[in-house]
Amino acid sequence: MNRRDPDTVSQSDIYRAIGVLEGKVDSLHCVINSKSDDLGVAFKRISELEKSVSKAVGIAIACSVILPLTMQLLGDLRKSNFETTKQQTTFGRTSDDFLTGSIEKLQSRRSSSGKSIRIS
Repeated sequence: MNRRDPDTVSQSDIYRAIGVLEGKVDSLHCVINSKSDDLGVAFKRISELEKSVSKAVGIAIACSVILPLTMQLLGDLRKSNFETTKQQTTFGRTSDDFLTGSIEKLQSRRSSSGKSIRIS
């Protein structure tokens, strides 16, 4: 705007000022649209991440329920297999009786040979 006299403003000056303001408003409008597009992309990515996290939390909860039950079941199976194996190998005697009997047999063999062995 070329202002020669502040009291005289021509119609062309007003149109020029309006044109400058329209240009600024259009540029602001473009900036706002690009920022809203960026926000839309960011919100979409956040939504996908939240879905992934919720799936991971669900899997973790399922594992925290299933794993202890599985370990308990495996422990019970192992214990029952151990007891079955113990019964088969000791022929009805407990492992303590079996061990004591073996020590007594070893002591009787050694004492009959004349050598003395002390087992504690």
